[in-house]
Amino acid sequence: MKKTYPLEPKETTPIQLTMPMKVVIYVGIAGVILLGVWPQPFIEFSVAATSVFTGLAAR
Repeated sequence: MKKTYPLEPKETTPIQLTMPMKVVIYVGIAGVILLGVWPQPFIEFSVAATSVFTGLAAR
């Protein structure tokens, strides 16, 4: 880790997050957990959405 962080930080105060930033982070975390636990509906939606493009290469 010495090569990764060769110098001590200039500031040790925590990063202040605004409410919109917190909302974006929490929604992203929830989305990752939801996709990991229950992926089937998202897979089915993706397959249905890409089915629009099937057959275009044959033209």
